[in-house]
Amino acid sequence: MTCQHCSIIPSYILKDIAESSNVSQTVRDIATKSFAHTAAIHHARTSAQGKGFGPPAALRTSAGPAPEPLNREIYDAQQRGFDDLPGRKVFADNDVSLQDLKDESVINVHGHFQKVFDFYQKVFKRNSFDDKGAKLVISVHFDGDPGRGYDNALWLPSPNPNPDPQKPSQWCFGDGDFVVFDNFTNILDIAAHEFTHAVVEHTGILPYYYQSGALNESISDVFGSMIKQYFAPGGPQKAKDADWLIGEGLFLVPGGRALRDMVNPGTAYNIPGVTADRQRRDYQNIPLWEDNGGVHINSSVPNRAFVLVAKALGGFSWEVAGPIWYASLTDPRLREAFTWDDGKPIDDRWEQIRRSRKTFKFFANLTVEYARAHWPDAVEAVQNAWMEVGVLR
Repeated sequence: MTCQHCSIIPSYILKDIAESSNVSQTVRDIATKSFAHTAAIHHARTSAQGKGFGPPAALRTSAGPAPEPLNREIYDAQQRGFDDLPGRKVFADNDVSLQDLKDESVINVHGHFQKVFDFYQKVFKRNSFDDKGAKLVISVHFDGDPGRGYDNALWLPSPNPNPDPQKPSQWCFGDGDFVVFDNFTNILDIAAHEFTHAVVEHTGILPYYYQSGALNESISDVFGSMIKQYFAPGGPQKAKDADWLIGEGLFLVPGGRALRDMVNPGTAYNIPGVTADRQRRDYQNIPLWEDNGGVHINSSVPNRAFVLVAKALGGFSWEVAGPIWYASLTDPRLREAFTWDDGKPIDDRWEQIRRSRKTFKFFANLTVEYARAHWPDAVEAVQNAWMEVGVLR
């Protein structure tokens, strides 16, 4: 699989909160259990990268076959964890008896996933996250502990590469801790970020280490931000007018503007005595034991490259910059970079890691190639952006 699970909150933020003496014991306890869950699921799901998933669909510039209608199933996890997922079904598009929306968290994800599904279908002609009309399974009030409160939202691939009705691939949303973090269902770009992890799972193979993992996170930020701009309250935003913040409004405490600032990495949050933003403009050499080699930290590099391209081109980010990134993501060569010569996904962790350290340049070259082939007026902007962030020379 592309990543055993992909969550919006990096483990180092949870660790910072768990060890801080400037928050209550209750907040520390919630951060501690959220951190433990994050670590546990990383170790539990160790199946091979990309196992069971076919090659990505070819780039389309016009509508393909009639898409399947949106098929959501929303569950209440009832403060339970992984072993009890997905939980009690409370909404289904294909069941009129389960369409009386009352729970605010259910209402939130119902609306967010409608928007995300529509965006991918209208802009990229993509039919659900797998491009085959897959059902969307979403659990809210995810926790795993009798005490209420969980600090994360995540994409959780099924342990079975074939469809498993008992353990489907799905998204899980915690309620937050009500002090540092708000409810994770409140924010559209968090849902969009996590949905995009599922898209990545079914296109390129981007192992969750070092540069490939950072690109995995960055692509989710990029598409999450595009979706936020597309559905901005005042109408679609142009790239020059967007704030390029991921998770804006999630923090409930002073000093927390957002989880990431794609324009000015390292400035999204600074909560004295608790935690501070570790992203920087330049690539940082991070050991594997910390954030899987910096997958959330170094995502700042390709994030800023995309912003530079989108702003240089003007207009809306999903008009040219977005399609260049999507074409590069779905190019079979990105997948082949992490397969053996016989086409099977690499199942050797250290070989994955070795190749993952070269992913930024590989992806950057794909974006330049697609710009040159389909959007020649964008070539200079794409090249300059990757040079500015230090990936191309």
